[in-house]
Amino acid sequence: MQLGDIKRFIEMAMQGDETIDERLQLIVNQKEAVKLLIDKLNATLKTLEFKHWYYETAKNAGTTEVPRNMTLEELPAEYREVRKKLRGE
Repeated sequence: MQLGDIKRFIEMAMQGDETIDERLQLIVNQKEAVKLLIDKLNATLKTLEFKHWYYETAKNAGTTEVPRNMTLEELPAEYREVRKKLRGE
């Protein structure tokens, strides 16, 4: 929650019960913002997990050619969508 929103929330709380609906709406808005952030962070984490796998595979093979040239079917299933997204497919 932004500092201004926190300040506004505190002011409304001090005004009493007549601001319950407004405070509830701030909470609902914050909840949605956090869900969006979690989705973005999960996507970033999935990309990092793919890249970790990619470079571990390259290290073991001694070249990035091996993971780069794998077909989608050869990739672990959990990384297929990430690779397609990264390649703009």
